[in-house]
Amino acid sequence: MAGCGARTSFAGHPGVATKTDDALTSNWITTWGQASFAVLKAFGADPKNIANGVPTYTAFSKGEIEAAEAAAPAGDLANKLYEFAQNYYFPNWNEPSLLSSLFINRAAWNGLSAEMKNIMTMAAKVSTQRIMYRAGIENDNALRTLASQHGVRLLPTPVSILEELKKTCREVMPTLAKDQLSKAIYESNMEFAAKIGTWSRVAYPGYLSVRS
Repeated sequence: MAGCGARTSFAGHPGVATKTDDALTSNWITTWGQASFAVLKAFGADPKNIANGVPTYTAFSKGEIEAAEAAAPAGDLANKLYEFAQNYYFPNWNEPSLLSSLFINRAAWNGLSAEMKNIMTMAAKVSTQRIMYRAGIENDNALRTLASQHGVRLLPTPVSILEELKKTCREVMPTLAKDQLSKAIYESNMEFAAKIGTWSRVAYPGYLSVRS
């Protein structure tokens, strides 16, 4: 379930790739997931549920979309979205970061020894950390290449649009959390976002500004 608000991420979706300067308010935008789809529709767009990669490239080439919530600079570079989308807006609004999940049958898990459970738990943690580290490096290199070699412009998403999306998101999301589990997940996400926001605003912007 997507969270509400704007975000930046080392390994998640950094922004929205668009054809034109006004494509952020376009009626044609590709996105994934029930929550994102519902929020964008309520916002006034006409979202298309198109998979990332070749399908997104094809949709751009056919004029079916004007903007896309792309995967990440590394993926966008490989899929050549720069041939159609020269504007890269950041931050994105609907996903806080990359999410990796490992699902194991409960009966099978309970049948494992304590040692094997520890091994699998550690392997999952290391795998997630490696993905995050590598994604940061690869996305940084790709973003530089997109800008220097393909003329892609890195632009800030207008605050007015982010504020309106946040408002729309907070109106729509509670209506999607209909069952008990969805409600618990939504409430947990909102509670965590409220807590972590204070530290994030203090720690990261200041550190990056003095080190850049």
